[in-house]
Amino acid sequence: MSSSSYCITEIQRRIDEVKQFLSITLNIANAHTVEFYTQDAWNRFTAVPPQEVLSTFSSCNDGSDQQWEPQHRAKDQSKTTFGFCNETDRLVDACELLRAARAHSLPGLGVCMSRDELLQALRESRAESRAPAATMAVIPGGPVCIFFGSIA
Repeated sequence: MSSSSYCITEIQRRIDEVKQFLSITLNIANAHTVEFYTQDAWNRFTAVPPQEVLSTFSSCNDGSDQQWEPQHRAKDQSKTTFGFCNETDRLVDACELLRAARAHSLPGLGVCMSRDELLQALRESRAESRAPAATMAVIPGGPVCIFFGSIA
């Protein structure tokens, strides 16, 4: 999906959503691993046990696109934002946090595409234009390089 297909108000709305998500989640995201041991960061930032978060994330990351049921559900969803309690700023719903993180990621916002989507778009583009073949080099942990034409 091309970012040029969005009007300026839609882009601003998406930016505002990401800013809100980051303002709520950055405290826990910025906590260093050592802080969880030395400064009791787990109890400061979460209201659920580590096993529940691990279990929730494991079941939500099983590769399926199904809707997940949070293991810990607040009595009133309006009292949480992105899985964090509005009153205590502590994580109470790990699955809601994961869903929000996916929705606010670059692919979730529709401003980038996966490697497979890129390859499919290149195939379709080549078929439409009869352009020379494209070769893609993927550097592990690095950029994706696309070469058009022949590579000597």
